[in-house]
Amino acid sequence: MEDSNLSNEKRTDEMSIASLVCGIVGLVFMFIPIIYGIGIIPSILGIIFGNISKKKIRKNPNLEGYGMAKAGFICGIIGTVLAVISLIGCGILISEISDIIT
Repeated sequence: MEDSNLSNEKRTDEMSIASLVCGIVGLVFMFIPIIYGIGIIPSILGIIFGNISKKKIRKNPNLEGYGMAKAGFICGIIGTVLAVISLIGCGILISEISDIIT
């Protein structure tokens, strides 16, 4: 009897937690000047983990964490966009500086 009660308990999906953590870490890395470009890696992982978790939660009614998965997905998208924009900006800045020097 106890086993059937335990199987009906809701639990938080681990991927949703990983998605949220990766999304937040990606955003934080964007504001650290030396390692801002590395922030794209956890941001992309946040997007991937968020998608996987949202699909798992929709299929399994005993899983919770849809909000965390969605937040990690959104933070991952924002972090990825910011990383791409900043890397493009740095590339343009470096090319302009090299044109001035030569």
